[in-house]
Amino acid sequence: MIIRLSRWNVLPEHEEAAVARWEEHLLPVTYAGCQGLVEASFLGDTEGPERIAATTWQSLEAYERALRQGVLAQITDEFRPMYLHGRPPQARTYTRLASRHYLKDVQ
Repeated sequence: MIIRLSRWNVLPEHEEAAVARWEEHLLPVTYAGCQGLVEASFLGDTEGPERIAATTWQSLEAYERALRQGVLAQITDEFRPMYLHGRPPQARTYTRLASRHYLKDVQ
């Protein structure tokens, strides 16, 4: 599995709009057509403007296919007006070396 983390800082006046854009457009429309996409998460720093888009891909090939199709560049462009100081995301890719899921009933 391949995990891509894109870090960026949101302008304060766009904090809510960024979440809305993620939920209303990226998840149901943009990411819906990506073959091999396992999971997509939008994370926010609890004490500041940093945001992280985390995507998990079945394989390097699936991730590279999304890059070639321009999906990830399209997302960068859609969020461009929201970037603090106009700085686009810094993206890094990682290989999942080990993981385990823990799920317990929460009451």
